[in-house]
Amino acid sequence: INAEYMGEYPVAVSEAIENAYVANQPKIALRHGRQVLTVDLHSMKQIGSVTRPIRQLRASVPVMPSAEVNKLFDKYRETGVQDGGDPAIDALQGSAFVALCGDMGIDIEDPVVLVLAWKGKAQTSFQMSRDEWARAMTSTRVDSLKKLKAVVPTLRDEIRDEATFKEFYFFVFDFVKEEKASSVLLPETATSYWTLLLKGWPLLGQWCTFITDVHKRSVPRDVWRQLLHFSRMPTLDGYDPDDGAYPCVMDEFVEWVRSSK
Repeated sequence: INAEYMGEYPVAVSEAIENAYVANQPKIALRHGRQVLTVDLHSMKQIGSVTRPIRQLRASVPVMPSAEVNKLFDKYRETGVQDGGDPAIDALQGSAFVALCGDMGIDIEDPVVLVLAWKGKAQTSFQMSRDEWARAMTSTRVDSLKKLKAVVPTLRDEIRDEATFKEFYFFVFDFVKEEKASSVLLPETATSYWTLLLKGWPLLGQWCTFITDVHKRSVPRDVWRQLLHFSRMPTLDGYDPDDGAYPCVMDEFVEWVRSSK
């Protein structure tokens, strides 16, 4: 990680920040001389003090861990381009992800492919740039297809942790949007990914039916995020719409469920 201005961090500090960034840590505290630097890795800013101003940071360009991993990227990219993807974009797109899942031995609807995009900090909907691919492979310590296939169980286990899953779940909203500038998901898109990510929630089927057949409106980011907490409630018996703790759509859903009994 290099400073945008005021020079660069010492090598040891820069490497520590880079390692934390690749590992998806939200913040890191580092000792630099007599000072302790706190870096917010989400906003990419050093949190300043009276003696040291805030410095804006930028991620260093990730390096491909091996020639084989670079060749894999080229192979999947070419598959996407041949199936109608934009040849001017140096990124995985479209059917590139189908080919990737096939080589990994997983279904295209397996959350693992989304975990890889999250690991790479993918910025564009349904795309993964060469740098993002390199970051994902570095983060998972993968330097071959064999290791990529072997790491699948580990990636599944990682998102079983509640805090990690929350960060991953929030990421998915932006990755699957129709347009980068959009702040909503189509009902059909939202429900398909809820079905994928929130398996085990007893009310999932009813919620998806409500969203597509009753609510019939786009799903904004706050509803996507709040649903994660809402889905963790063991029962709706004590739910009080007057509390104002959730978006109105949750209140309407609870009323709909209760009236249908």
